Amino acid sequence: MNRMEMKIMMISNGKKKFLLAAALVGLSAATLAPTNVVNADEIYYENQYGANQNYLRYEAVDGQLKDAEIVNNRTFDTLAYEASDNSYVKVNNKGSVTFTAKEGADGLTMRYSIKDGDKGEVKVYVNGNLMRTFHLDSSSAYQYVDGSNVYDTKATGHSHARFSFDEVHGFFGVHVNPGDTVTIENNGVELALDFVELENVPAPIPQPENSISITDSAYGAKDGQDSTVAFEKALKAAIEQKKTLYIPVGEFKINKKIDFTADGLTVTGAGMWYSKLNFTTNAKGQGGFEIGHDSNRLTFSNFAMTSALTSRYDHLDDKAQYKAFAGSFGKDSRIDHMWIEHFECGAWIGDYASIGMRYTDHLVIENSRIRNNLADGVNFTQGTRNSVVRNSNIRNNGDDSLATFSSSIHTNVYAENNSFEHNTIELGWRAGGVGIFGGKNHKVTNNLIKDSRGGAGIRVSTVFAKDGEGLGFKDNNEILIKDNMIVNSGTTNDFYWDHPKPRSNIDFEETFGPIKGITVQNNVFVNPVYTAEAITHAGVELDGKVKIIDSNVQGNTSSDPYKVDASMSHSVENGKEVYNFTYGDQPTFLPENSTAFERDYNYRGEREVDGHIIRLWEHK
Repeated sequence: MNRMEMKIMMISNGKKKFLLAAALVGLSAATLAPTNVVNADEIYYENQYGANQNYLRYEAVDGQLKDAEIVNNRTFDTLAYEASDNSYVKVNNKGSVTFTAKEGADGLTMRYSIKDGDKGEVKVYVNGNLMRTFHLDSSSAYQYVDGSNVYDTKATGHSHARFSFDEVHGFFGVHVNPGDTVTIENNGVELALDFVELENVPAPIPQPENSISITDSAYGAKDGQDSTVAFEKALKAAIEQKKTLYIPVGEFKINKKIDFTADGLTVTGAGMWYSKLNFTTNAKGQGGFEIGHDSNRLTFSNFAMTSALTSRYDHLDDKAQYKAFAGSFGKDSRIDHMWIEHFECGAWIGDYASIGMRYTDHLVIENSRIRNNLADGVNFTQGTRNSVVRNSNIRNNGDDSLATFSSSIHTNVYAENNSFEHNTIELGWRAGGVGIFGGKNHKVTNNLIKDSRGGAGIRVSTVFAKDGEGLGFKDNNEILIKDNMIVNSGTTNDFYWDHPKPRSNIDFEETFGPIKGITVQNNVFVNPVYTAEAITHAGVELDGKVKIIDSNVQGNTSSDPYKVDASMSHSVENGKEVYNFTYGDQPTFLPENSTAFERDYNYRGEREVDGHIIRLWEHK
């Protein structure tokens, strides 16, 4: 079994025992009622935790290696620290990693790292036949963090390199069948391969009725060419004629930010694998959609968005102002089946008008992939209410992956009743997996948060509740954090403050005013990075503020599948103790002095945990 198909035995509510498939992949559409509502009871989820899956992940360490080696390291500031499960495969020039497909697939996503400033190339083979070449570029990656500052280059001697991994994706050109081999061959600079994901991609979605296509002769957008004017003309016509705007198969380049106000507009494409808007400028404030504050009932669906942005412009007070989506979405809007990457933020939802403020109400973000952005994945702010992110994959973002922030710029209205549910949140390289910064009555439920290395899995804080900036938790009745699984997350050093702080699975922090009304219930913590406390709360008295259901923090206790002590049979290599375990669902210790490793087991890799080596074996 692939390690990303991990299954975990647990107890729910102290009564019911079950085996849970904690799949780390998404996203097939959740099963919905035909109307666009926020009621989670109308959705079928395949797993207790995380998003529904539509692709299968293959970890590089599980592949067949040629002129390549496994690197496993949990040490702070190493490259492996940013990799899935703290391990990747270093592939030399002309080296390769081969996977055997378990399911049919048409498309491939690859997570990789090359050195800052390098360019590279990999060739993709199916059953030994060259299918395509990916050109790799580090320009969208690499940021250097020094306290609260983020730089594009290593500006100080003590800054921390982050965003070392990026992704590429594309079609094979043939259908891959179960049992076929897929080989990734490095053809250039040293490559760190983290994983690949193989996906069975549905057919393109045809143009809907009562719609305008941006490629219609009246507008003239062209695949692979700058289509800014054509897109704006088609958008204006769709708003005026009350028609859907359709983005067909192709990549359409846009060289500016698209600002508009509309009521009832749908912008849709042929599918996230087929239709793409590529914002081609790196200039501050010149990419993404800015939604005018009189907008309502908007829908964006079934296309991808990417950009040429390479900087947060962190030295400027207002930063890059280059979000995929920004502004107020009014009432009853939806972002669905979108693939968003390489922006400042995926979505920053809030109106900043000093007069006539409009608040986003009942926005649904679902079935989407929000990855590889320089700051937040999604942030509900400026009084956003009754809104939800669900069934989405949020990966490798450079600030809180999902957040709700009750800010107070030009407003005293709380962000309230916002929900983050059934999302797979992984590999965030700064801040937390989920951030709750004031407001009231929010819910964080059934999320799978994994490899969140920049901070806590979930953080609740008044750090942004300073007068004139945020409203804190004063009017909160209950914020519920329930039924989440947090895996391999937290940090011994958040490198944000002058005196870095450890952050565990869940972290509570009071900076400007108290927190209150928080309920933590039935969460599961697996293999945490910071082991001294399951929940960190430095200087915060939890009594009367945070309610943890059941005694002994039942359901919130840390679970280490590789717990060892020196009395267990082991060897010592290079000064480190080596312990052997079975590979799979529930690791079992294998004594060094009584196990026939070479005869009975296949070696499956190793990892460093708390200063010792865990070596994994699968029975033949």
